Amino acid sequence: MLLVDGHPIVRDGLAAWIDSQAGLEVVGHAASADEAQAIKRQLNPDLVVVGVALRNSTGIELTRRLVARRDVCILGLSGLPGPGLAMQGARMLLAGATGFALKSQPSKEILDALRMTLERKCYITPAIEAEVKTLLHGPSTVAASQLTVREREIWKLVVKGYSTKEIGQALFISPRTVEVHRQHVMRKLGVRSLAALILCAVQTGEWIDS
Repeated sequence: MLLVDGHPIVRDGLAAWIDSQAGLEVVGHAASADEAQAIKRQLNPDLVVVGVALRNSTGIELTRRLVARRDVCILGLSGLPGPGLAMQGARMLLAGATGFALKSQPSKEILDALRMTLERKCYITPAIEAEVKTLLHGPSTVAASQLTVREREIWKLVVKGYSTKEIGQALFISPRTVEVHRQHVMRKLGVRSLAALILCAVQTGEWIDS
């Protein structure tokens, strides 16, 4: 995995701890968004851990850039205290992160966050999970009502794990048409990642059907 954080001590300490865990390895460090993108292109790690505070940028902006280039697992990691944490977490998920954790969490919880993110399972630190979901839920319910019948069908299938090809076969449409509809769904819901798409579905009850 690649560690991206503006503080060298944090990167070094986190890297040493991660390397001591079975099945996990840190292959690179970066302090800025530009460094992170260059290393990502060179090493193509399976996970990028992104700190919120970076040199000359933010973790949210870097997440947007990485997601725009290609599919990638991202775990947002924040050490910033205060009432804005939930909003920060929601913004990271909407930018494309798969999970969001806090540097202050117990090591076992951070390990869980890393492993869940690697498995492409959405992780939100328990301390602010309810608040984050509430923030994501608000606009989603209204936005969901704007989806067409076809867009709603594709949304449900995406959330259930169907591939583009499988969705096309199930609905008798081309993969290209599936991609276009999926882009429309994500734009209308205001999300940028599968994790955020799943959270929206859970909150609106769209994927809990027979």
